[in-house]
Amino acid sequence: MDDTAPTSLACAQSPLAPADEASDDALLALFRRRPQVAWEQFLERYAGRIVAQLRGLGLESDDAMDCFVFVCERLARDRWRRLRDVQRTGARGELVPWLRQVVRHAAID
Repeated sequence: MDDTAPTSLACAQSPLAPADEASDDALLALFRRRPQVAWEQFLERYAGRIVAQLRGLGLESDDAMDCFVFVCERLARDRWRRLRDVQRTGARGELVPWLRQVVRHAAID
């Protein structure tokens, strides 16, 4: 399987994954072994949440989607280095607190 960064972010509209998905810690570990597979799961799980946060920050739909692509490009850079290097998740092993910060900073940029 090719582990290079995706050239298309067409799956940006994926719905959130069901709650019984593997934990975020397991997802982060997967980024170290099979980053392309982990990226697909990440987008399935978090695309909707990222866009919703961007809209909640006051961005209009088109601007939110542009910023979503920007966030994805940042996260996918250097073969998903940022996601491979995440050391801490939330108290319950959630990626959400870290991801909120990433999205907030991207919206400011």
